[in-house]
Amino acid sequence: MVAVIGEILVDIFKDGNEEIVLPGGAPFNVACNIAHFGGEVRFMGSVGTDPYGTMLKSIAESRPFKCVFIQQHEKKATTQAIVTLVNGERDFKFKRDNAADYLFDIELLKKVDFPLHTVVHLGSLMLSEKVGQDFALEVLKLVKARKLKLSFDLNYREDIFGAMNKWIPLFSKIINEAAIVKFSEEEIIAYTKEKDAESALNTFKKREQIIVVSLGNRGSMFTYNGRIIKVPTVRVEPIDTTGAGDAFYSFILYAIRHKKKWQFSHNELSNILYFANRVGAVSTLKKGAIDVVPDIKEIKAWGYHE
Repeated sequence: MVAVIGEILVDIFKDGNEEIVLPGGAPFNVACNIAHFGGEVRFMGSVGTDPYGTMLKSIAESRPFKCVFIQQHEKKATTQAIVTLVNGERDFKFKRDNAADYLFDIELLKKVDFPLHTVVHLGSLMLSEKVGQDFALEVLKLVKARKLKLSFDLNYREDIFGAMNKWIPLFSKIINEAAIVKFSEEEIIAYTKEKDAESALNTFKKREQIIVVSLGNRGSMFTYNGRIIKVPTVRVEPIDTTGAGDAFYSFILYAIRHKKKWQFSHNELSNILYFANRVGAVSTLKKGAIDVVPDIKEIKAWGYHE
């Protein structure tokens, strides 16, 4: 089981006079992908009562999740990400005034019966607001009390957070408690203030903590129990890289939770990341961030064994 908590929003693609509205938000993308692979998922997110929010609630409730909690907040707006594409690479500008995406009910979460092997995956955008920070810190307490595993994707957006330095103490509280953390190459360098991703990974020493770094078309790398390993990927000509990192990380969470244990060989993790890289690459061949990943049957045809 993977319980995903975080932002659900609309991605609005601008292409000349054309405008395409699609569901998005990194945690929602991750939840949809895990369910598509056949994994068991619960999702919690918040939207406004505007037409975008009603649309997203309907879409979320139609997904093959174990259960879904979408709260609609009156007098709050559904968050928008305005996406522009240049040669397949995307640029985000967030429209988030009076937004609902960081409003969650910890009491509702406490009532959820989580199976023993649950991974709780936390999105980062809620941390930009005090109410979201307070909620996230309560999630940390819940995870610890119930002996669950915490996953965290830094997913740092400068136009939301501003300078990284201000946020490092808060990010560190969550990262230090997480069993698995995902960074982009730029994020881990900014977070650790090291010169490159490998030096940055060397700063993480916690036993049995998995730190993964996406490297775009160069693949990925990870550290686990004292070793750093680079994992290659396949080359593609991307159409749209929106959600590629989410596709990559969702397969990692799916594969790790499918094993129902938290002791891994380095070969096991290398194998998981190899196929996660390929999933991420293939996801760039379609526009959007949801319904762009292969199913588990196709991934097994590539040679993946659960």
